[in-house]
Amino acid sequence: MSNLSGKSDIGTIWSMVERVGKMGIQLACTLVIAQFLPPSEFGLVSMMSIFLAFSTILIDGGFSQALIHEQHVTEEDESSIFWFNILLGVLIYAVFFLTAPLIAGFYDQPYLAILIRVAFLALILQSVIVVQQGLLFKSVDFKVVSKISLWAVILSGIAGIIVSYVRRDVWGLIVQNLSFALFQTLFFWFYSSWRPRCFFSWYSVRKYLRFALNLLGSNMLAAITDNLGNLVVGKAFNSTVLGNYTMANKIPYLTAGTVSYGIKRVSYSIMSTFQDDDVRLSHYSQRVLGMAFWVVAPIMVFLFVEADAFVAFLFPPEWAEAAVYLRYFSIWGFVFCFSDMNQDLFLVKGRTDILFRIDIARRAILIAVLVIGAMNSIILLLQLLIAYYILNSIAVSYIAGKLIHCPLWKQMKYQTNTLLCMALCTIAYIPVGGLLADARPMVIAKGLLYYFLFLVASSCLRNPYFCHIRDYLKAFINKRKQKS
Repeated sequence: MSNLSGKSDIGTIWSMVERVGKMGIQLACTLVIAQFLPPSEFGLVSMMSIFLAFSTILIDGGFSQALIHEQHVTEEDESSIFWFNILLGVLIYAVFFLTAPLIAGFYDQPYLAILIRVAFLALILQSVIVVQQGLLFKSVDFKVVSKISLWAVILSGIAGIIVSYVRRDVWGLIVQNLSFALFQTLFFWFYSSWRPRCFFSWYSVRKYLRFALNLLGSNMLAAITDNLGNLVVGKAFNSTVLGNYTMANKIPYLTAGTVSYGIKRVSYSIMSTFQDDDVRLSHYSQRVLGMAFWVVAPIMVFLFVEADAFVAFLFPPEWAEAAVYLRYFSIWGFVFCFSDMNQDLFLVKGRTDILFRIDIARRAILIAVLVIGAMNSIILLLQLLIAYYILNSIAVSYIAGKLIHCPLWKQMKYQTNTLLCMALCTIAYIPVGGLLADARPMVIAKGLLYYFLFLVASSCLRNPYFCHIRDYLKAFINKRKQKS
């Protein structure tokens, strides 16, 4: 048990290093590029995001997660899945190459066709690393994954900034995204020792098909509906509104999504080893969820309180409207980890069929929300979206809890201390933060002050997640001292 805990902690640390580093670099590069491009150029890229997300899910097909879940994987299985994914990648790219003019016509943006044909080359690159990714995740070797992602995001970010500075148009974003896929593919092949064999068996593919297809269905629904907002906003309003909408969405998503994903891709591999022990699953899953919430929640509260100052600090004046959207999306970021991390329990238990049925219902509701909002105003659309995300988090947590005999009230009990810490630090921050000047650089000081108050509250109330990190750091420092 101690070895498993140590493996989980080390894997989580490296996973968080990779995700936080990648998020920070991506966000920094995006902010630099935003200095050269108006919101409308970001809107062009967002118009094709739903199609890119949908096709990326199709390429993986759930096989990467299936490799992690399966306890006995043969070399024949790995090679068969590898060749199958390459075939998928080529076919899907061909479809979007041919339909690019139709997508451009839908948005009444003729230039979008050439952008799609170039940007979607990333699909073929991504199709050749599905097995390598799955095997590294399965072995919880996130040190290698961290190196790959960080180098890829740094080099692609530099490429995107250079092109944006020279051209001052959307091609900077296209180059950034495409070069990331290229560098990531090269590095995965360089660092991974696995190589495919000239072997293909339909039987091997079929062995993983039931798990993968249910997960594929859920992921496809998620990819379509999660990016459907971009399609609806781009069609109902304009590229400038879509640019502000996308940027405001990106900041909470990169933050909450990075922390949640960084933790859960380790926890999923760990939980798969004791998938039939509901008691351990209940304790472990809610402990890692609580850790994610402890990290993310105060950031989201600060973004909500200081949205105007935060956007003014990061962007030129033409981005001011994004602050209104950011305040709404910070509420979504606050509850994000509850639905995102709890739904991994369906995968661990092998119940992707339940997850697929849940997705059909909740995605239908989301489509209705988007249509109603688009027929009225962008503000109403945002309000309806936030209501949906809150109810979605409650529903997923409730159903996942029933699967492992961990009711909703028990799940909330894990978060009580964190909520109390946050309430105390917010009450203390509002009068003190109001005394600080509104100059742009003061936003950093305000953010540091808010999180410092949160850490003080966590220490005073002996928050379990704060204590876990503190004790781990003490043990790590002591171990280093003993070695030296």
